[in-house]
Amino acid sequence: MERENLIPTIQFVKKITQLLEEARRSLPYNLNVIDELHANENAHSRILCKLLGYENVSKKYSILDSFIRYIAQFTPSFGQIIVDIPQITQEKERIDLWIKDRTYAIIIENKIRGAIDRNTQLERYIEKTKNADKRYNDDNIFVIYLTSDNHQPTENSWGKYDESIIRNNNCAIVSFQDNILPWLKEDILPNCTLREDILSSAIKQYIDYLEGMYNERASQKKLYHMDPKWLEELFPGKREFSEQLPELNELLEKIENAQSILLNYRKNEVEFFMNEFIKVSKELLSNNYGGEWKEKDAISDNKRWLYLYNTTWITSSNVHIEWSGVSLKDLYVNAEHSEYVIRLHVEGRWTNNEIYTNILCKHLGALSCTEKKTTFWKKAYETSKPLGQMNYEELEQCLKEIYLSPELKCIIEAVEETNKEYTEIQSSK
Repeated sequence: MERENLIPTIQFVKKITQLLEEARRSLPYNLNVIDELHANENAHSRILCKLLGYENVSKKYSILDSFIRYIAQFTPSFGQIIVDIPQITQEKERIDLWIKDRTYAIIIENKIRGAIDRNTQLERYIEKTKNADKRYNDDNIFVIYLTSDNHQPTENSWGKYDESIIRNNNCAIVSFQDNILPWLKEDILPNCTLREDILSSAIKQYIDYLEGMYNERASQKKLYHMDPKWLEELFPGKREFSEQLPELNELLEKIENAQSILLNYRKNEVEFFMNEFIKVSKELLSNNYGGEWKEKDAISDNKRWLYLYNTTWITSSNVHIEWSGVSLKDLYVNAEHSEYVIRLHVEGRWTNNEIYTNILCKHLGALSCTEKKTTFWKKAYETSKPLGQMNYEELEQCLKEIYLSPELKCIIEAVEETNKEYTEIQSSK
């Protein structure tokens, strides 16, 4: 796109944004508690767990039964499920939602926020289900894969169950937008009785929240409806769509080109900053702690973490120093955010992992704080301003103060001692 076209296009987008903001201010005030709590995957799982665990006056799990019948419409194998006395747990054995009944078990994996599939994730959950009760097998274990975009689990996630009955027959891909939302609106909410006003209120809030996620609130539909006065401003003197279309197509093409240029500019600037960040980090760590340091999962504009590890560590990147809270917004935009969390993170499964982590906890002593069996230490470091707003000298000084802090020194020393002791134990076998 030529420069003379880029600038007017950006000005046009700003004008549209201004008109949208004016329209937004005229809408009725909307307050949704779930919006304000910034629900993650676990929050959605907790909400569904409470809903599916509802018992009516007849001691029947009517919402769970309705959910199963709804899914059976497009995944027929679910029709064989008879809800009896289910046990419903959330985050037990790391399974988002786990339903175990007399004659069936259901694994519900929640990907509403687009979390990636971990290697052999579903295979491990199926094995845990089989180990929980010998009654469960390939014929009566079911998987519900909850998504926002109807994507399938990866082959790696299925592992040895890639060609199994569970994957081919007993797995339902369920979308929050296409399935959960209409099910709640059409099947569940209308059947709430007067005595269930709190339940009804909670369901209404959740419906409104999901509608907000997918721009389906009535106010949002009104907001994105083309106002006649906008048409006059954007296409003066052209009342018919047939007259507006050529100019509209040209504008859309220009906007697409402008977006491509701006996204590329943002990507290049973020990559340049992160290259400097990683270069300074590796130099400081190598000069002060020895060995060669490498990075993994370097930050882009849509990630929130960065691994740094010493290549002399026998565990390679499985044990690493991990930065979090370093999204694009945290690095550049939010001037009030100047706190970054660093963790000692242990992930993945390898032989004698438990032996290693037990030794690690011993050397960490009072500094040890295990979270979900992966985080063994963490601390939030405050900076004078966001990292992305610093010049090279400021960034270098800031990282020096963090990497040479007493706590981080102790953490790296503990990992070094753990590696040494672990190696000695393995050599003596």
